[in-house]
Amino acid sequence: MEILALQYGWLDFTNFDVEEYEHYERAENGDLNWIIPGKFLAFSGPHPKSKIENGYPLHAPEAYIPYFRNHNITTVIRLNKKMYDARRFTESGFEHHDLFFVDGSTPTDAIVRKFLNICENAEGAIAVHCKAGLGRTGTLIGCYMMKHYCLSAAEAIAWIRICRPGSIIGPQQNFVEEWVFTDFYFLYKKCVLILNRCQSSEQTIRGYYVGLQNSGNIQSWKLSTGINWKCWGNLTVFTLS
Repeated sequence: MEILALQYGWLDFTNFDVEEYEHYERAENGDLNWIIPGKFLAFSGPHPKSKIENGYPLHAPEAYIPYFRNHNITTVIRLNKKMYDARRFTESGFEHHDLFFVDGSTPTDAIVRKFLNICENAEGAIAVHCKAGLGRTGTLIGCYMMKHYCLSAAEAIAWIRICRPGSIIGPQQNFVEEWVFTDFYFLYKKCVLILNRCQSSEQTIRGYYVGLQNSGNIQSWKLSTGINWKCWGNLTVFTLS
């Protein structure tokens, strides 16, 4: 997983700030972690007001706004029940979306599709939270990572847990392991089969797959990657040009 993180630019040993990571991971400083730097931030759900409750610090939306602005976060997605008024973010210039599903449960297909659509069209980075910012949050971010970076479920879960320990357990782990973005997944598997026979590396096929997703069009993907294909009925065979 480290190799993939380096490949995608999620990890850079030359400028990784351990002190910053440990600072913001603490509850008193926001309980937040970057999963994909510049794209996804996972954090604990805000409360109506900042206070200490039973020795545990809680933060109002306003406590996060300066950090969000400084890190180009433009969108907030809430997955848990409403604990604060969304206008406290929207009136400060952020987009805010509610995609509620029950704590410890798994999202419906409609929720996953909405989440992917929001994230694919967001102009800046996205801050995602549920109650603790672990289960529901990690589950949906994991689906995005599997679709857009061609990660296996194990790879996505492993990376999210490295960034934010305690994420995605129980039924939610099973959901991620069984989730498939069908259209691209089967096309990817066909590419792997043929390109592996052409002695292309796994890194190469990941690049082709991401290119397909980004283009949204098989023809433009063919032109940009040099992959040809022939179709016989339901069978598609890919070859390198």
